Amino acid sequence: QRCREILKTLGPRRAGQEVERFAPAPLSALLRDLAEEHSRPGITVEVTVRREGVPEPAVALPPEIRHAIANLIDNAIQFAETSVMIAVTVSREQLEIAIRDDGPGFAPDILDWIGEPFISTRHDRGGLGLGVFIANTLLSRTGALLHFGNTDRGAEVRIVWPAGALHTLLGEKGHDGGNV
Repeated sequence: QRCREILKTLGPRRAGQEVERFAPAPLSALLRDLAEEHSRPGITVEVTVRREGVPEPAVALPPEIRHAIANLIDNAIQFAETSVMIAVTVSREQLEIAIRDDGPGFAPDILDWIGEPFISTRHDRGGLGLGVFIANTLLSRTGALLHFGNTDRGAEVRIVWPAGALHTLLGEKGHDGGNV
């Protein structure tokens, strides 16, 4: 039921119910804003950008993409011990957002199942296991691929869009007028 409620708010709008678009902003600024919305004391969040011959995109993310990315950032902040790192890599081939925390990482027994409905390590704290499933579904609809794994310091979620996928979705331009 909760999944239906969330998806209903993010679904297509009927005529006359257009969603007001936010002004385009650098992707890193939008990610900082999302992290700030989910901040908690004692956890630092750093956002970095690596550009490989292309400008950082300026985008106005639709609500469903904001919701999906915010969910993944919120999870990282909730599981982090002291820090979360959000790394944006922009190249001609792809756009990647990597979200890393210094928490316990994904349990090995659920790693292959992450993104499936009702997979959660937080059932005892009210988690239904739908947040990552919904984020994965919404981002996949944009052409993104999600990769879940562990680093030597904690969990990592990578969102990767092939070149042009976000441009098609958003119809946005980069800072210098170039395509996203």
